[in-house]
Formats: sequence, C-alpha cells, structure tokens
Amino acid sequence: MNEELQIEEIIIPFERDIEEKNLSEIKVQLESNEGISEVLFFTNNVLKLNYSPYVLSKKMVIDLLAAYGIRPKQEEKIKNPFKRFIHKLAKANEKNFGSEPLECCKLNKETGVNN
Repeated sequence: MNEELQIEEIIIPFERDIEEKNLSEIKVQLESNEGISEVLFFTNNVLKLNYSPYVLSKKMVIDLLAAYGIRPKQEEKIKNPFKRFIHKLAKANEKNFGSEPLECCKLNKETGVNN
C-alpha cells in the first residue's frame, strides 16, 4: 500500500486567538512538514488539516502545533458516569459511521448480510 494514499483529517480547536499575520506564517511552516499534506482551514481559533498517519501520529501533530504556540482546547470532564458513557458511545459511533445520518439500506451492503 502506498503511504500517500492513507490521509486522515484532524480538526483542532485551540485555546487562544492567534494574530492574522502569524496565521499565514504558521500555515506555511505546517505545510512544509513532510507528514502534513494540506492545511484545509486555519482561522484564529480552529485548525483543520490532512496528515499521513504513516508519517505522523495525531499526538505528533498536536506536539508540532505546540511548538508553534498552538494549544488544543481541553475537553470538559463529564462527572456523571452515565453521561460519560453516552458521550464515549457517541464519539465511537461518529468515528465508525461518520457524522451523517445512517442509511439502513446501505449498512450491510459491503458484507452482503441482510437482516
């Protein structure tokens, strides 16, 4: 499998605003990195980019951003165990099925299993 075929997208909201002149400098520096294929969206508080997981891990991308002074927002801790479970379940479903509504007719199309 060709390494360049596998590309993942990451969206990172960060804590503080960055000045407009620094945004373009950081964008150029990020795009010059071997593992980052494209910076899709970069405003003063949200970054969206494509990267190769064969070259960089998600943690390495976040560490690279930290080197430029960009710190991701920390998620709020959910104290209620049931709400925490539901939140984790929702994240897992979004990862597995995407953020679009499910179409039940297409769910088992690839495996050929019909329920």
